[in-house]
Amino acid sequence: MSAVRWDILTSPHLGDESFVTIGTDLRLFNVVKKDESAPVPKGVNVMQISPDEFAVRSSLNTEVALPKCVAWNPAVNPDSRYLMAVGQQSGRVTLSSFRTSSQSEHILHSCEFNPKQSRPCLALQWSSDHPNLLAEGLDKARNERSLVVWDTNFFSDSEAKHLVSSQTARDGPLCVSKPMAEFGVPGEPILSLDWLSNKCLVSSSRQQLRVYDLREEDSKRSQLESFTKAVFGVTVDPHNEHRIASFFEGTVHIYDTRHFEKPMVAIERPNTFSKLAWCPTRFSCLAALVKDSSVIRLFDIQQDEFDLLAVEDDGPPPVLERTVHCEEKHIHSFSWFKSHPNCLLTIGSQGGVREVVVHERIPLAWAADNQMSWGSGSNLINTYSQIDSSSGVADIAEQMRHRALQGYGLDVSKNLAIVKENPELKGLWTWMDYMIKLRHQGKLKPLVGHPNSHFPGVHSIITYKSDGQGGQETKETSSQLSKDMPANIRLHSSAERKRAMLLCGWNFDEQERTLDDFVKRLELDGEYERAATISLLHGQIRRAVDTLLSGASASRNDKVRSSTLSLVSMALAGYSNNKSLWHEICRRHKEEIQNPYLVASFAFLTTGGEDFESVLQPRNGPGLRINDSVASACMFLNKSQLDAHLDKITSMMCEQGSLDGMLLTGLSKNGLDLLQKYVEMTGDVQTACLAVCHAGDVQLTSDSRFMAWMESYGCLLDMWQLWKERAQLDVERQLQAATTKPSQQVFVTCVFCGKSVSTETGAASDSHRTRPTMMPQSAMVSGQTKPRITSCPGCRKPLPRCSVCLLNLGTACSPVRLHPSSGGQPPESPKRASFDSWFTWCQSCRHGGHAVHIMQWFRDHTECAVTSCSCRCMSLDITAQRANVIASQ
Repeated sequence: MSAVRWDILTSPHLGDESFVTIGTDLRLFNVVKKDESAPVPKGVNVMQISPDEFAVRSSLNTEVALPKCVAWNPAVNPDSRYLMAVGQQSGRVTLSSFRTSSQSEHILHSCEFNPKQSRPCLALQWSSDHPNLLAEGLDKARNERSLVVWDTNFFSDSEAKHLVSSQTARDGPLCVSKPMAEFGVPGEPILSLDWLSNKCLVSSSRQQLRVYDLREEDSKRSQLESFTKAVFGVTVDPHNEHRIASFFEGTVHIYDTRHFEKPMVAIERPNTFSKLAWCPTRFSCLAALVKDSSVIRLFDIQQDEFDLLAVEDDGPPPVLERTVHCEEKHIHSFSWFKSHPNCLLTIGSQGGVREVVVHERIPLAWAADNQMSWGSGSNLINTYSQIDSSSGVADIAEQMRHRALQGYGLDVSKNLAIVKENPELKGLWTWMDYMIKLRHQGKLKPLVGHPNSHFPGVHSIITYKSDGQGGQETKETSSQLSKDMPANIRLHSSAERKRAMLLCGWNFDEQERTLDDFVKRLELDGEYERAATISLLHGQIRRAVDTLLSGASASRNDKVRSSTLSLVSMALAGYSNNKSLWHEICRRHKEEIQNPYLVASFAFLTTGGEDFESVLQPRNGPGLRINDSVASACMFLNKSQLDAHLDKITSMMCEQGSLDGMLLTGLSKNGLDLLQKYVEMTGDVQTACLAVCHAGDVQLTSDSRFMAWMESYGCLLDMWQLWKERAQLDVERQLQAATTKPSQQVFVTCVFCGKSVSTETGAASDSHRTRPTMMPQSAMVSGQTKPRITSCPGCRKPLPRCSVCLLNLGTACSPVRLHPSSGGQPPESPKRASFDSWFTWCQSCRHGGHAVHIMQWFRDHTECAVTSCSCRCMSLDITAQRANVIASQ
């Protein structure tokens, strides 16, 4: 590597695309865009810094050899646009410019600042707020301060003209040896420095960061101090003057001057850093150059400008780190471009300059209403709100939002009307509506020993075992289904089976709901196959044949269905108990039938009660309805077969997350498992929440899964700004689950012990009291049973006094004051108004009293009733002012 240590500075002026390289001399370059119509710049004075940009050397300054520190003046004055301060090994600071004498004869372009004692210049920095001030950090010297501030406005314009002529006569630079101010501890070197408005931030070899105020008379005393090893590369955030950064080897400390005792953020890496620089175009972005490498690390501080309290309460802000790899193998230095956003220039070991563009992280936000936005920095790149409905399936969030706007909530009948186009949701709310009707009609009474649930499932009813608390399993009976049916087809019956069939809608033993009425309703709905199968399962072959013939006649427009129903009716009409050719032919042609109910009919007749799996097993896609399949199992399977079948089908429904399985699980723990699977598959937390809210079971509503669903759905309603729907859901949910009156949440507390001063909530909220508080007989108000409280029930300290009547709050209001228009006579009824004796006080001066006394006082006065208090309490209460105006009218 070359012995020259290269450095680079970009222009501090906005809109200026020039930079200076610092080696054995100073070289000024201008950035030129590549033009397709113009020839490509070539020559020894041209560098290609990016595929589309070139750097052309416009000037060379060899007046100062081997500069140690260089600072570019930030003044907007055209004469000082290219003014450089160059610090040398001797401590001398030379002001030099790339302008020639023919362009300007300004005295500053040939001026030198000499310290009292020769020593190396370690740091140099112009003030951005006061461009005439230049701070220089020097090495240590006996009894000499190392922070020197030079003022370039040390003479007037008339003096400048005279000095220009004098300087020309003697042909030498103007030397200044008297600084404006000197700061620091004598004999202590200044390693790095930066400006904080009128203050100067420095770091010393004593592992200290100090802030010196130029307006301070005592040059030794610093305004702020912090002890740290990170004393190199001190730099101030240009977007937030309270935030500074420094480093030591692989440790970077970020401070807030408002909390200067310790670093706000400490970053430790195994690498050794050589330079720090804040990005001038992006907030809270700090770049750190890894020594002798091609890597620059970027640290994004995730903190707002005025978020100091969050650091104290929530800990340090998070830091996002990125790594930028440069083309040069060894980077000596870098500098941010002020005119180009997120762009920096690097300089390598041979003086080559390359431009590096730091791409912004793209923050992506996807709103709950299907709007997506992403941006870069302060620019919004694009927004996307179009919903692709070509597939016919809308996003689940959009579906939930649409249903919420329609009133999808805890009203089951309204939910049914909203989801009538969704078969699965329609089946769920139809089942819940049916269960609610059964409960209101008194038909859904709990069995002996069975837990009382508002929405029980068939599985829990059939498989429930008594726990010895008085419940007993009822006895089962078995009988032949019909004379025309095989003898091995047995019909099983018990109280549990009847209850399960009631839940399935097969309660045909009652007079008001017979099988014939049910079949006729199915025929009116066009469900001829289902009506025929149910009739057949009840042993009524003749009724099934008639239903199929009616269906064939009604389906003349559908020739395939009409012919199928006619053929099946003919086949059923030829059924015989005996093993014959009919059974063999039906088995062969059963698979050719597509309708699942017709397949179940032939399976029922051909198996002869030996294999019911082909009849009862529900199919994927179109198949037997779950209620028909379960009801058939309750009729024809014995106890062990029924238990095994229900276990199998319940597990299958839970794994599939099918809401049809709620008939089996009910609103129970198994029901929550099923709903959890449904939510995982569809994301529909809305339906899961609303369904469980109807359970009325504390064990379910306190389950962590349900609480997570409610939290998610509540957040969705908030994001959609559906405040009314959110409030209605919370209120209706509270009414659904309310078994006891909610505890009081707002009450007046004692200023001494902080406990409630009311008799009801005071004792209840005091968990340390072991005995009730007995009120004396004299504390009872005449004509009332409510005790009078003039002291705190917890600590017995007296309550504040009313500022008008001077009685303790809690004392009954005087009848004369309460009714001043009664001529001094007490009212006929001893009962006082409920609001008159309420505690009320001013939020500003904290004085108050009985509500009626305070209101009467401010009808005639504007200031507080307490002596020497000039607070205009009532003027602070707009509502009370309006009430007084209305009362006066």
